[in-house]
Amino acid sequence: MVKKTNIDLVKIIKKKFRYLKNKKISKKNELLKDNILDSLELMNILLDLEKMSNFNLKNYLKKNKSFKIDNIERNC
Repeated sequence: MVKKTNIDLVKIIKKKFRYLKNKKISKKNELLKDNILDSLELMNILLDLEKMSNFNLKNYLKKNKSFKIDNIERNC
């Protein structure tokens, strides 16, 4: 059985992308559609998540069509 890791994606995003430090980001935000991250930044974050947790992008995309923060966290 794979152990789930508690990830605070909002905190990770704000730490990695300093220009978002003062922006209000909630768990319900969709990262691309709400213009929080561009596609390259999103891929950068997703690759980091794969390294630090058991997040699998292929599995995530089979179940989800968007990149909502709460959905991503549930799959980490």
